[in-house]
Amino acid sequence: MESNKIWKLRLIDAGDGSGDALVELPDELLAKVGWVEGELLEIEQVEKCIVIKKPNSKSSEIDR
Repeated sequence: MESNKIWKLRLIDAGDGSGDALVELPDELLAKVGWVEGELLEIEQVEKCIVIKKPNSKSSEIDR
């Protein structure tokens, strides 16, 4: 069984003064979890992690 991989990604300032941030997901990560550009994802913060998942699916975590 393959162990879970921790992905450390940088947040990018949206640049519009809103305080929002963007994150670019690497192609390797997208391929591994089967996500494609334009797909709807849910995002939440759990302790020091950001959890990104498809609605009604198992979690995929990205360490902040």
